[in-house]
Amino acid sequence: MKKISAAVALFHGSEDRVVSSEQSEMIYKALKEKRTPVMFMLFEGEGHGFVTSDAIKKSVEAELYFYSKLFGFSPADQLAQYNVDNLSP
Repeated sequence: MKKISAAVALFHGSEDRVVSSEQSEMIYKALKEKRTPVMFMLFEGEGHGFVTSDAIKKSVEAELYFYSKLFGFSPADQLAQYNVDNLSP
């Protein structure tokens, strides 16, 4: 994690059998401690690739929200608010 300096959004399925969610949580915690902008979302019941339309839609909207906060633009559509740690106001 020492070499990561860019903002990171992590989206992980709780049933992922390829990469454990603990790995994403470890990255999230390390970047949060480092004061790097970071977002972590765990999708219950999803695996290594999201398959439900709800998870796909929510992850894409959260990614757009993440970019909008990082780059300071307002999306055309209203989006739900998501938590992005270590973002300057």
